[in-house]
Amino acid sequence: MVLEALTYLLDLVIRGGSILISPYKNLELLWIIVPALISWVFNEFYQEKAGTSFGNAISNGAVLLWVGVDWTRTTTNLLNADTLGIIIFKYSLAAVVVLYGLFVIIWGAKGHKAIKFIGRSRNITYIIVMFSPLIYNAISVDFETFFCIFLFFPIFYLVIEILNIIIPDPKIYREDNPRAESKTKDEQMIEYSDYT
Repeated sequence: MVLEALTYLLDLVIRGGSILISPYKNLELLWIIVPALISWVFNEFYQEKAGTSFGNAISNGAVLLWVGVDWTRTTTNLLNADTLGIIIFKYSLAAVVVLYGLFVIIWGAKGHKAIKFIGRSRNITYIIVMFSPLIYNAISVDFETFFCIFLFFPIFYLVIEILNIIIPDPKIYREDNPRAESKTKDEQMIEYSDYT
């Protein structure tokens, strides 16, 4: 029983790794994933270290909107390669991402505090990096893949939070956020938790 559970967990880890390396199997994926990753790294450590601003969340929503449109284009180009169920799923996923992007843009413009969490660059990037391989047929669409994607999100989020605490604030971040310089990491985390 325990051995079976460990084997299943190992299979999920391997599947997660295969999602992450899938852009090297389908180089078209690099055109959408690499800009998302580069943008995320710079946003995460230079702009969103203690949370995101409304303006940045709105920009992240626009990125999701663009990705959803690209996923629709890609699904249309691959109509002959997929079954009807997979095509419907991919169009539905693209529609959800477009709606999510619009939601972030609209709520961000209205100043809803929840956007400071759901509009974060790390959340947007996770969606792009993990679901794009499904759209581009670089990885199979099945239950285990979805389970893996949803299972690893909290782990990914926690690891990035820990890195944010460990990595010192860049000088430019302190200059853009003068209040961050005078606060301890605990005070910044308490302030960040107000948005979540």
